[in-house]
Amino acid sequence: MTFPRLQQLLVGLIVISTTQAHFGSRPDFVKSYNYFKDRCSFVTDPEKFPTTAFGVYRYEPKFNNPTMSDLFENVDMENEYAKEDLAFLDTLNPTIVEIIPGKIYQAEYFALGWPVIFITPQDTLIWVDAPESAPSAVECIAAFRAIPAIGNKRIEALIYTIYHADHIWGAGPIVNDPNNNGIPPVIISHSEMLAQSYLYDTFKGFKSPRLYRMFASFVPDPPHIHDGGVHRLRLEGPYVITEPPTDLLHFQDADEILSRTIGGLELKFISVPGYTKDQIMVWVDDWKTLHGADTFYRSFPNLYTLRGEPGRDVLKWGEGTRKAASYHPEHFLVTHSYPISGAELIQETLVTYADGIQYLHDQTVRYMSKGFPPDVIPAVVNLPKNLAENAIFNPDYGMEDTAIKGIFDFYVGWFSGLAEDIFPVDRFERGSKLIEIIGQTQMKIEAAKAYNDKEYEWALELATYLWRDDQDDVFAMELRTETLKRLAELQNSIVARNYLLSTVAEDWDVVNNVVKTDTSFILLHLDGAMKNLQFHVNNQLVEGVSAQLYLDLTDSVTYKLTIRNSILEYVEVDQPGTEGPTLHVKDSCDLTNTQDVFCWRFMLAGYFPFSAVPSATVSNGTPEDIVTFFSYFDFKDEAEGGYSPDDQ
Repeated sequence: MTFPRLQQLLVGLIVISTTQAHFGSRPDFVKSYNYFKDRCSFVTDPEKFPTTAFGVYRYEPKFNNPTMSDLFENVDMENEYAKEDLAFLDTLNPTIVEIIPGKIYQAEYFALGWPVIFITPQDTLIWVDAPESAPSAVECIAAFRAIPAIGNKRIEALIYTIYHADHIWGAGPIVNDPNNNGIPPVIISHSEMLAQSYLYDTFKGFKSPRLYRMFASFVPDPPHIHDGGVHRLRLEGPYVITEPPTDLLHFQDADEILSRTIGGLELKFISVPGYTKDQIMVWVDDWKTLHGADTFYRSFPNLYTLRGEPGRDVLKWGEGTRKAASYHPEHFLVTHSYPISGAELIQETLVTYADGIQYLHDQTVRYMSKGFPPDVIPAVVNLPKNLAENAIFNPDYGMEDTAIKGIFDFYVGWFSGLAEDIFPVDRFERGSKLIEIIGQTQMKIEAAKAYNDKEYEWALELATYLWRDDQDDVFAMELRTETLKRLAELQNSIVARNYLLSTVAEDWDVVNNVVKTDTSFILLHLDGAMKNLQFHVNNQLVEGVSAQLYLDLTDSVTYKLTIRNSILEYVEVDQPGTEGPTLHVKDSCDLTNTQDVFCWRFMLAGYFPFSAVPSATVSNGTPEDIVTFFSYFDFKDEAEGGYSPDDQ
């Protein structure tokens, strides 16, 4: 029973916490958000842009068909943040670290993922997490086996703690290691792991370019410095999971603990969703050792990732880190940072880390309750000084402001709650309208003033409006370029720096950071390939069209493909019907032979036209019918240099 007075008090507290005088207005205590300008004291003053109409009119371009070296020549590599990152780069020497002699070893700096080996009482090996590529896995194997305690012992089990590439893609050499004597290791993962991996692969066409920007995959050294736990992300293939799990862990609820005994060593598996749905920790009670997967980074956590994922469940992330602390381990390992030993130090570290995550979550939700939109909350929510100055929250990977926006998105999606954001003018139209109101020359002057005054966020927005409105505008293009570089120089976060520098290179078309969905079909799992067919129906061509095709994959299954109401439906059937043509073709491609004309994925990839299909592979129709059906699909994805309305 709730007493009336207490009930009134509770209602009053709710009203106070969730309302303000003018919903959506800037409260008096919210400062103008000049996050980066406040950090410019140590930055070398760049060459200024002209701020008069005459100066804008007479502007002499800096670049003419620039090379990478030209574009990045004036990036400051001597400022405080660059020096810190360069000093860290000098420490990135691949090495094997002994955690418990004769029992636990970790491979550091070989790749972004740092695998761990447990030596069981029966002299077999348990390998935890594969690095992101086969070549890096080969290097880790060689380094591990050079340790006398490991030697030629058989790998009895491989554990995937999450589905991310830097935990699974390099598994091939581990599973097929000759020292396994032809006995493949059991591969253990959460029951959701494979589905999550396939889901990522299905949408890889638009996620991968973001990944390459985040790790500056096409930017030279310098200005690229490092990618976190390794000099460069090892993107060397394969680019999909090649060794699926064979032992799935089905957790009935968040508190269930599952056990496996391998080589005489009991392992307990703990589900810790938050970072991903499938994340698991591994507890070895005999050694008081916990492998915490990605619950801890030794830097500000990547609560939102620029490579593109839905907002992460930050509340559960913090709870998972507290759960790790609750085991009171004497040794704590993760996949992307150094091991920690000592129960007291581990406890203090994990509790503090969880507190910081909870603080950011709770205060973001608090200001959401007050009606603050996501672009304003970062101005009022920052870690308290004692946490911000703790080395474990050094923002050299994750960032507060992107995390806050991710938390907002997780709970309420894209809509800010403000009426004017229901039907906003798109960014291109907004830019054109502002140029009409202000005038192109005056807009350039305002953008230049903002740049010269080191208000780089505002300068970037204005310069981008101008450039998107007229991509031949050299002044706008070069002002945008210089602003992106200045913002990059001011980043603690290496991934934000990488993203900004990658954008410079893409703007000038000196790199082609486009993952073509048609070519990605070759490596996709079958259901992902079929979904990508759906995603690439050209709505401008199929309006009013009704068409059917049977796709008889001779080495797999048969699908009935139907175009109606401007969508594609695919349904698995037992055998082809007679109401449409049938293409008889195999699904598996010989990747060493791109002239493998009987592989439909090579057709979609454009290695040869559908018109080259031999008539013998078509029944109840002609090759022309096949050509017509697939002409309704559009496989032109993101253009070089990013999206523009002219690309449609």
